[in-house]
Amino acid sequence: MDRQLCFVYINSRDVVSVQFIASVSENDEYLQGINLLTHDEGRLKTFRKDRVIEYFEDLDEAVQFTNDIAKIGEFAVSKPRPETFDVHFTGFKKELKAELETLASDAGMEVRKSVTKNLKLLCYGYNASQLKMDKARSMGIIILNENKFKGFLETGDFTDSI
Repeated sequence: MDRQLCFVYINSRDVVSVQFIASVSENDEYLQGINLLTHDEGRLKTFRKDRVIEYFEDLDEAVQFTNDIAKIGEFAVSKPRPETFDVHFTGFKKELKAELETLASDAGMEVRKSVTKNLKLLCYGYNASQLKMDKARSMGIIILNENKFKGFLETGDFTDSI
């Protein structure tokens, strides 16, 4: 039989709702399945696990729980994602890139494989893609060469000259 899940969920706007999905697939962070409720029936929906307030055996229990917490004005607020300092390296030879990635990781930074919306820093080498650098600039990402990056690791300041 198809796996089904019923749960109470709080979305990013703090709206609490009952969810009932089938054909469930999941990983460490997300649940996904076909919605069985009439307002979105048949639609594939994805949910963050850390926003699930409670799981239930049946729909009636979930609805009752939601009604109860609405009456007393209580619900579990999701935990905010921890702030990370994301960095991407481009235009380096393989060995040097691996060395820089290790330095960044050791400094508590998250190394990303591409230019993403949460990226804080792009470190470029001799063979960096101009397109990638232009994209980073348009997104307001700080761009440093290898020497400036190493200086940043030492001082914590982007503006120091090395």
